[in-house]
Amino acid sequence: MDWIKEKIALIHSLRNNKLKVNEYDVYDLVDFVAETHDINVGEMHQEFIRNLVYIVPFTANATDEPEWPYHAKEILEGKYPIEKLPVHIRTLAKELYYR
Repeated sequence: MDWIKEKIALIHSLRNNKLKVNEYDVYDLVDFVAETHDINVGEMHQEFIRNLVYIVPFTANATDEPEWPYHAKEILEGKYPIEKLPVHIRTLAKELYYR
């Protein structure tokens, strides 16, 4: 599970602006989150949701993708259908973005 910790560290580096982040690493992160929707990686999904504001610039043109992580901007704006989010992050997403 070191790869999950690596992905969480990448999310935190976006939030903390500690280092220059390679945009392809962020694209890879979004792909990874989309591909792991059925694996127990709840902590990573929660960090993804908590830090959408830092991820949106990298996903703005990906809205034609069906998986929820590519709709970061819509989630951030509270416009993405909540029922399309994984159950384990719906409550957190509601608290943060759906008012």
